[in-house]
Amino acid sequence: MCAALKRCAYRHKGKIMENTNIVTTEQQAPNTISASNAIFNVQALGQLTAFANLMADSQVTVPAHLAGKPADCMAIVMQAMQWGMNPYAVAQKTHLVNGVLGYEAQLVNAVIASSSAIHGRFHYRYGGDWERCTRTQEITRDKNGKNGKYTVTERVRGWTDEDEIGLFVQVGAILRGESEITWGEPLYLSGVVTRNSPLWVSNPKQQIAYLGVKYWA
Repeated sequence: MCAALKRCAYRHKGKIMENTNIVTTEQQAPNTISASNAIFNVQALGQLTAFANLMADSQVTVPAHLAGKPADCMAIVMQAMQWGMNPYAVAQKTHLVNGVLGYEAQLVNAVIASSSAIHGRFHYRYGGDWERCTRTQEITRDKNGKNGKYTVTERVRGWTDEDEIGLFVQVGAILRGESEITWGEPLYLSGVVTRNSPLWVSNPKQQIAYLGVKYWA
């Protein structure tokens, strides 16, 4: 894995960035040094530290809460190493909640789906009339910036809280060694309070599916 990080660092210096989509490769060779053991290997730790420093110097390829913070980037690199993922892709799917680093549901989905914990893919059951939550509308808002007031156009939902009542998703998967789907508890759209992504407006069924996988896991 350390050699892979070195190659990624070389490409970054040459301004050639790999796709940061969340992709795992089941056929890849296993890591000769685990992330937990790497901190006790002087050579491996040096390579990881150099890559974390390079990552922290990024301007647009890591989110703002990681830019300029090598130690936090090091944590991302080690976690990505354990999952067999691109560290930049993992970084883009993180956020801060009350000062604590969290992982987006889409990332959790990719990690579980590519692991040996389940057989095959996730399964979804939707309930309620989701057609009620397909309307969107554009609005304009005035905001204050460093250069004064400016206007932005945003797309917001075109439905009401009442339209969300009764809409839910159930997520399930076949656990390793079993033959039947293990279903999670229904997750109701009306109960989802935090909706930071604009996709909650344009594609709520997809977003609640990602969140359902996170809760199931």
